[in-house]
Amino acid sequence: MHSPTGQGHSTETGLPIEWSESRNVLWKTPVPGRGWSSPVVADGRVWLTTAIYRGAGAPGVYDVKGASLRALAYDVESGRELVNVEVFHLRSADLTNAKNSHASPTPIVEGDRVYVHFGAQGTAALTTSGDILWKTRLPYESQHGNGGSPALYRRSPHREL
Repeated sequence: MHSPTGQGHSTETGLPIEWSESRNVLWKTPVPGRGWSSPVVADGRVWLTTAIYRGAGAPGVYDVKGASLRALAYDVESGRELVNVEVFHLRSADLTNAKNSHASPTPIVEGDRVYVHFGAQGTAALTTSGDILWKTRLPYESQHGNGGSPALYRRSPHREL
């Protein structure tokens, strides 16, 4: 998301600039739930977050009875699911904005750590195997729902403002 220098620039060359259902697609796999986090690729894995809502009605209607906030990792070569772990469980998961998700912030991968942030619902550190090392909740009021991705400072996640 930010690139190695934090400027959003890449030195990679020969990258595809067009996609379709069959062009420049190595694999596709269904992702459970609903999430808007950008995928992060590190050490042969594609990481993202999702929110699996229970009790959801018609598409786009999320008068839910709870949600499972999860970290997912897929094999970069095959798309095979490697990690699918519940990080937080919400008893009530009403959305502040129906167009958003509880899984909008993008994860961070550094070395053998994966940091996931679900807004006021919680922030956590996992191993690349999916073991939860620590988790915390930092409550705050949001007008539009989750969206701020964390940034690392001295190997500690901080929310970007």
